[in-house]
Amino acid sequence: MHEKAAAATKIRVLYILPSLGIGGAERQLYYLLRDLDRNRFEASLMVFYHGGAMHAEFANLPNVQLFCLHKKSGMDFAYLYAAARIMRTHSFDVIHACNVSARLVGLFLAWWGRVPKTIMAERNASAVYSSLGSRLYHFFEHRAMRHATLVAANSEAGRRFCLKNRIPASRIRVINNGLDWDRLQPRRTRTELSWPSDRPVVGMVARLFSQKDPITFLKSARWLLQRMPQVQFLLVGDGPMRQEIEDKVQQWNLNDRVQLVGAVKEVADYLANMDVVVLTSKQSEGCANAVLEAMALSRPVIVTDVPGNSDLVEHGRTGLIVRPEDPQALGKALFDLLTQPDRGAALGRCGHEMVKREYDMKTMVAAYERLYAGCGVESANQSDGRRL
Repeated sequence: MHEKAAAATKIRVLYILPSLGIGGAERQLYYLLRDLDRNRFEASLMVFYHGGAMHAEFANLPNVQLFCLHKKSGMDFAYLYAAARIMRTHSFDVIHACNVSARLVGLFLAWWGRVPKTIMAERNASAVYSSLGSRLYHFFEHRAMRHATLVAANSEAGRRFCLKNRIPASRIRVINNGLDWDRLQPRRTRTELSWPSDRPVVGMVARLFSQKDPITFLKSARWLLQRMPQVQFLLVGDGPMRQEIEDKVQQWNLNDRVQLVGAVKEVADYLANMDVVVLTSKQSEGCANAVLEAMALSRPVIVTDVPGNSDLVEHGRTGLIVRPEDPQALGKALFDLLTQPDRGAALGRCGHEMVKREYDMKTMVAAYERLYAGCGVESANQSDGRRL
């Protein structure tokens, strides 16, 4: 009887995510579900597509009910029927949609299932369009999000983006990503990774798609290798541009100096062994986890001057900022840091202290718990969208 009463008082949260691949949104949600107070909250996760590189990790989380809708393709809308059926047979207090394409569905399901509170995540600092259909979707989604109970942005740039889309400031909360310091313990050396120990290593950890602009990374490698031929370049990640990148590496005779590692789970092993970590985004970022993790590992970082990156990195103190789509500017910044290792080490130390202070996992989880419990609506962050 006591156990039933305790279960009835828990806040039931339904999380919605398109897939369980390796990505920043997926990794942050995993941490949140892992550390959520099970005495106060009952968590369920709805995923559109079956499988994914992180499926096993999510499936092994204790006391998390996983609903897979088995969506077959982008134009398969039968999954919405399966989602609506779940809403008819289960009751939730909060829907938390964690990514683009999950948010519009989350708002629809909240209306269908009469869920009283909706929290929409905003992890971008501007809209990234891939097609005319993508533009149309964003048009409707941004207007629908004005009806969410709250929008949780993971950066100040994200908050500004929400305001631009006419979401009331009183409904916006900024909750920084949390860092998992246990995961950020490198376990392999350069030798164990089969890297040359006598070469400086420049790397980028990113999904290989247009927004991350890996071609600029390759062009900067060409520029720098003409001046420092001993440098090794690494691209860690996978995505739709992989074949194009492989073709460019072959065409530009970079095979001996550029290595495509693919997607990895042990990111810390790679980041910790890089001399400089780069991110060449050409439109925007929300809060780039790879950059955060590199800074946590005291690696000097160079990022492009786009919304999100320029909020995360303070130029000349915690890293360097260069113009987007400018291989020569990036190459010059790399040359400066590789020829002045003391300067790079100082940037790395300052970056480490900043993320240790501002990107705490317990703080992130506690902030979301306050949102679910309702404290955020009445008392916190009313008009200015300041951080929880």
